[in-house]
Amino acid sequence: MGKVLDKDVLRQRAEEKVDMLVKKNLAQHLGEVDTKELLHELQVHMVELAMQNEELKASQENLEKAKDRYRALYDSAPVCYLTLDGGGVIHEANQTAASLLNIPKDKLIGRYFQSILEPASADLFHLFLRRPLNPRVTVFLELGLKPHEGSAIKMSLSINAEFDRSNRLVQYRVVLVDTRGFKQETQ
Repeated sequence: MGKVLDKDVLRQRAEEKVDMLVKKNLAQHLGEVDTKELLHELQVHMVELAMQNEELKASQENLEKAKDRYRALYDSAPVCYLTLDGGGVIHEANQTAASLLNIPKDKLIGRYFQSILEPASADLFHLFLRRPLNPRVTVFLELGLKPHEGSAIKMSLSINAEFDRSNRLVQYRVVLVDTRGFKQETQ
């Protein structure tokens, strides 16, 4: 989010622009303008700026509220969410994932996802990272995760990739579903 300029910085920039006009000899035309008209225009412009500033503040407050709602929804979702970079480093994790893995959320961030996988699953995930993923394609993997304490957990992963405008991979969005509660029907 951009930083709002304080009044001193804004005034300094305005003075620099006026100095530039004087240097370019364009300020001489200001004397030809009726001072009452000029004062009125200046007042209208000041009110417009104040109104725009209020709108910007309201928009910023709304964005902050939306961000807080998103963060609360993300953290309290009943499924595990992770965001990984192209090399498999965890950049975001929700509280559900941290709880399932019995690892504090701040200890998950910056860690390689493969480090919380069983060895065979880590190899499979490493191979996944090496192959190109197309936009708008969801990949499903069955992997074994190893929590900090306890036995391994079989998880079903749903992985989508986010790309930039140049079609370069930005990050992976991973949804982990604990499949221990599902029973398979035999035929």
